[in-house]
Amino acid sequence: MWLLAAVSCVTTLILAYIMIYGFTPWALPGYTRVVGQIFNPGVAMILILKIVLFSLAVAVIPLASSYYTGTQNPLLRRMGAAHGLADMVRMFSVILLVEAASLMGNYY
Repeated sequence: MWLLAAVSCVTTLILAYIMIYGFTPWALPGYTRVVGQIFNPGVAMILILKIVLFSLAVAVIPLASSYYTGTQNPLLRRMGAAHGLADMVRMFSVILLVEAASLMGNYY
């Protein structure tokens, strides 16, 4: 998850530079200054915290749900596919809460 976030951040920064300035290296000092002003320490800390919480959600939720078999309930034994869907809904809701908290941190 962390490698995916790092690669996407670097790719986004490179593509933004190319889209704004083209393939010229002369605008690099101004671009790094603007990026540094946008990603101040508070925004960078929220981004890092969001990446850590996303990685924890992606790692812990499937691991925790694998320990729950549901063999006590015969209805849950018959609905194996619904168990996977419930895991996806749990992960989506946790990721949605993390994203909402990070947006509140950035804008308030």
